[in-house]
Amino acid sequence: YVWILLAKLCAVAIAAGLGARNRWYWLARLDRDQVVGAKGFRRVLLVEAGVLLVVLALAAKLGTTMPA
Repeated sequence: YVWILLAKLCAVAIAAGLGARNRWYWLARLDRDQVVGAKGFRRVLLVEAGVLLVVLALAAKLGTTMPA
């Protein structure tokens, strides 16, 4: 149970970091160069969505696991 919880917390931290990178780096880059900025923004957004799917899967697993 604890390992699943730690994995979920790490995944949430990674998703938050990716979101911050999108906000502070790629949005500024998007203002300067729309083609390059859009590519980078889209790539990080897709990775962030994948990480959030992992978070949802881990949350579902936590819901069915008995705490130790």
